[in-house]
Amino acid sequence: MQETGPFTPEHTAAVGLQLLDALEAVHAVGALHRDVKPANVLLRPDGGAVLTDFGIAALDDGDFLTTTGELVGSLEFMAPERVTGAEAGPASDLWSLGVTLATVCGGQSPFRRPAAPATLHAVAYEEPLLAGQLGPLRTVVEALLRKAPQERPSAAAVSAELKRVAAGRAGTGPLPPATVRVPSASEVLADADTVTRDRHRPVAAPKRLRWVLGGTAVVVAAAVGGLFLAGWPPFQEGSRTTTVSQVGLRFVSGEWTAANANMPMTGPAGYDARTDRILDGAKDCKIKKVAPFGALLAVLAGVKNAPVHTVGRNLTFKAAGGGTLQLGMNDTAGYCSQDNRGSLTVRVSVTHKG
Repeated sequence: MQETGPFTPEHTAAVGLQLLDALEAVHAVGALHRDVKPANVLLRPDGGAVLTDFGIAALDDGDFLTTTGELVGSLEFMAPERVTGAEAGPASDLWSLGVTLATVCGGQSPFRRPAAPATLHAVAYEEPLLAGQLGPLRTVVEALLRKAPQERPSAAAVSAELKRVAAGRAGTGPLPPATVRVPSASEVLADADTVTRDRHRPVAAPKRLRWVLGGTAVVVAAAVGGLFLAGWPPFQEGSRTTTVSQVGLRFVSGEWTAANANMPMTGPAGYDARTDRILDGAKDCKIKKVAPFGALLAVLAGVKNAPVHTVGRNLTFKAAGGGTLQLGMNDTAGYCSQDNRGSLTVRVSVTHKG
């Protein structure tokens, strides 16, 4: 950059895609980089990007390699949750990627200030100062630089947007967050007898990742593939009465793959019989043996002997108790699902009865 000046949005997006792939590999093994910035990106003569310097990287197990309260890293590229001492996760590295893209394309960090305290304040509380030359890259940068980690987009959504920019195409508009706040059962019941919400979910997610949003714990649906989560706890069990709920699921849009390297994309019905037979050697990876790989499944986690439903495009079922609705493709969490990719939108409706 010092020699040639800022990159074009297309060049920046192409580099960003490579850095995103590197970060996904880091996060897949339960680690965080924690110092993504332009100085830690090397470019090969052919333009290929290499993410370097894992000197302050940490395993994503809640224990960091520094003493409590100590800030290690480049302040202007550090995520707000790290500055404020909150829990850091993969979304923290995505924030730093966003600052890096803005810097490479805009010429300077959107949070750089004359003094360190001012820089920290800007990271934690101020909106980024984004240069006009970001052009079509602005949408994805703004999404990555949302202050709350749960409001940032999924890696899959970022990848899709960067591919469009790198190809010189227009963006799709604001990117949806990777997670949304999940209302508790009491909030749902107080709101109305019948509630309906849309759920946008990334299919690929590190299975150890955990969010706590608004006091409600949301955990990746490892029981049905570890791929994405609805995280809706609409069921409540009282001391004298049990709320019976009718749950409706309607697939709205999206597609995914059960093996990113060699399998095509599919949808809620899963792979056709001929394609499904290609994976016969891995049939033990299926959650539901009678359903094809990739089929959209739903289960009430935390409920004993709860059946695993095949959603298809629509599913309605009755449930009672304290379960949490979880969704996933027909592919077991762990080794089997490491290369799953995709996204979807599903509409969830819950009607409570007596």
